[in-house]
Amino acid sequence: MYIPKLNIMENQTEIFDFIKNNGFATLVSVNTEGVPFATHIPITLEFTSENEPILRGHVSKANPHAKLLVESPQALVIFQGAHAYVSSSWYTHENVSTWNYSAVHVYGKIRILSAEELLASVTYLTSKYEAPVENPKYVEKMSPDYVKKEIRGILGFEMTLDKVEAKAKLSQNRKDIDYQNIVAELEKTNDGQAQEVARQMRAIRPS
Repeated sequence: MYIPKLNIMENQTEIFDFIKNNGFATLVSVNTEGVPFATHIPITLEFTSENEPILRGHVSKANPHAKLLVESPQALVIFQGAHAYVSSSWYTHENVSTWNYSAVHVYGKIRILSAEELLASVTYLTSKYEAPVENPKYVEKMSPDYVKKEIRGILGFEMTLDKVEAKAKLSQNRKDIDYQNIVAELEKTNDGQAQEVARQMRAIRPS
């Protein structure tokens, strides 16, 4: 990922929080012919007993990506944060329009999970997203036979974090009058993502 110096995210805690908060990711693999294949799935950041960070997820065994994960274990996971269009009319001088966004790319090696590890992974994933639901339905509350049946249809994996690239393109290169005007214009919209970008920009450079 191309990252100008002003846009580099380097704080590991912030990067890990970003991954946790933007867990619906894009898993990308390349087959032996050099053709990429992508799948959109929830992926969790977890830690091994040695406190090493890893990513965990699963795909349907009916998905061709399942076979690809076994045959080509090197993969890329893309985590996308809030993003918003920035109009050229929001500057005090002539300029081009652009897009503000944040993203994290993780490169690593895939290991296929055992049945026991997969169950633990699915249990953790479900607990994470069911927690705020009014009447949560945790895996532990489901019948064992049903869980076993569903688990048989998916392939679980974990991935090492061999290389992490993190970028926050939030108009850091703009002079303050333009920066604050972009924030104000984003806050005017009814777009939740634009408002989130504005919030992040205010955190970087308060008015």
